Amino acid sequence: YAEFSSAYGFVPFQSELQGTTLELNLGTTLDLPNNFSVYANGSYAVGLNLHATSYDGRLGCKIRL
Repeated sequence: YAEFSSAYGFVPFQSELQGTTLELNLGTTLDLPNNFSVYANGSYAVGLNLHATSYDGRLGCKIRL
């Protein structure tokens, strides 16, 4: 049992996830001129003995000063 803060006060949260999860991650970075780079990564997770699946993806840029 945990509590999370929100604009309306604390929200109770309870999770009973148990079992094995398989997660795959993949990412890359492309270096460009003028200290600039673009990156992308993604992940996929699935519960092997649960009916649970999640996806995550990110795309961004970096500037080195």
